[in-house]
Amino acid sequence: MQLFWQRLKIAASVATNERGSTAILFAVCLTMLVSFVGAAIDGTRFFTAKRQHANAIDIALLSGARRLQIDATDTNGALTIAASMYKANLPKNVVITNNTVVFSQDTAAAAVTYTGRAFIGTVLLGAVGISRLDITMPAKASYKSSGGNGGSNLEIAVMLDVTGSMCDNGTGPCTSGVKISGLKAAAGDLANIVLGTTSPTYSSRIALVPFSSAVRIAPDGAASALMQQLTGMPSTWTGYVLDYSQCPDTGSYAGEIFVNSVGCAGTPVLNTNMRLIPCVTERSFDNGIGFDPGDSPPGSGNWLLAHGGDRSVVSWDSSDAPMTSYTGATAAQASSTWNYSSDGSGCVLPPGNEIMPLTSDLHAVTGRIDTLNAFGSTAGALGTVWTEYMLSPNWAGIWSSSQRPGAYADTQTRQSNGAPLLRKVAVLLTDGGFNTGRQAVSTDSAYMQTISNRAISVCTAMKKNGVEIYTVGFDMASLGGVEAAIAETTMKACGTDISHFYNSLSVSELQSAFRDIALKLSPIRLSQ
Repeated sequence: MQLFWQRLKIAASVATNERGSTAILFAVCLTMLVSFVGAAIDGTRFFTAKRQHANAIDIALLSGARRLQIDATDTNGALTIAASMYKANLPKNVVITNNTVVFSQDTAAAAVTYTGRAFIGTVLLGAVGISRLDITMPAKASYKSSGGNGGSNLEIAVMLDVTGSMCDNGTGPCTSGVKISGLKAAAGDLANIVLGTTSPTYSSRIALVPFSSAVRIAPDGAASALMQQLTGMPSTWTGYVLDYSQCPDTGSYAGEIFVNSVGCAGTPVLNTNMRLIPCVTERSFDNGIGFDPGDSPPGSGNWLLAHGGDRSVVSWDSSDAPMTSYTGATAAQASSTWNYSSDGSGCVLPPGNEIMPLTSDLHAVTGRIDTLNAFGSTAGALGTVWTEYMLSPNWAGIWSSSQRPGAYADTQTRQSNGAPLLRKVAVLLTDGGFNTGRQAVSTDSAYMQTISNRAISVCTAMKKNGVEIYTVGFDMASLGGVEAAIAETTMKACGTDISHFYNSLSVSELQSAFRDIALKLSPIRLSQ
């Protein structure tokens, strides 16, 4: 009997040891099971939350960077926007804890970035000592100019319609008003976005081409050398000019220049050392090819026309064929030239509208935009061809070294980053149909179509040379009828494609169009 109880105690002891081992093994297995299940459940939550949080961060950084592109001085506004967009886009299906994310501006790198961390709590991993998971990752949004982030040098020529229809009274002149002030704000936005920051690697430059029935190249009395280079005309001239001051004021306008009524011949008066008026018109020929849409530089037989739509008293057109009548050499051959005045003033386009060749000087560009003064009719082919001149390397000899356009070939040269070495961009803005050529104005639909076709031929030549063209029609619907249809068709045909055409009905839409163009040219880069 005693032997029996001894054996029973031994068996019980063995059974107890086996149950202990099993319990330990079960506990280990349970821990591993919880870990695996927790990793699966919490891991799925973690990767979802991390992706959603990264999206919220990206939206916030991009929004802040966009604001700084538009106004580089508005740091507080940019960071407020970033924080607001971050909060609005945080993950909705998980609770974020210990969120210390804050946004800041890295001025040295021209970027918006953030610091801090955000976590989500775990569901099952807490059983193995993991109570939260970090869902943040480094990121920043660089907002340097398009040269810096687009990986290309950038040249933009902006054609600005400063005709009388941009004024509240429809005729002008005016320096402020609903439309002209909206134009200034829109063009200023584009300049600030493109030139607001600099790149150590690539350059960004803007040229301005204000136009109406002529293009002004310099202030009054200050264009002798350049006018001579463009037109081949002497900078000063002495000769007989018909004086109409004693004629009755019953004349009419030819282009934007008053012509006295037929029947008042005027009095020949000898004028000495008259100076060239600092405005030019289209390069045209009375015989042969007519309007020239090309970008060959001015020179012998290929001159630009002066303010009056000719080269009087040298020639009637862009050729070297000399005038043989109305030369001003004698009283009997007195001239009625519109190209000279006693002090070099008299341009139909008021002072403040001078062209500006390519420059990276933001202050100079915005300063010129602020001085724009609207008046005159719409010589759209002239404005378009001058936009071409600003981007043409063939015109390099006209400008100083810092203003010279790059080679057309550079627009086709791809770099290791896949971007072209140079982007040439034209932005064409008008609020009306093209109705003026060589200072002659007409609203006849056939005539307007002729001027529009000339502008389209210039656009075709630019696109062939690798120039990207954006076109902006401003309030063209108000034109009505045939004029509106011709104007819209012209803008669509001139653009690189239909996505490059903006039909802006209001001032706010005009500003949005220019801002959209600028932001397309100035991409923001997200990086980790």
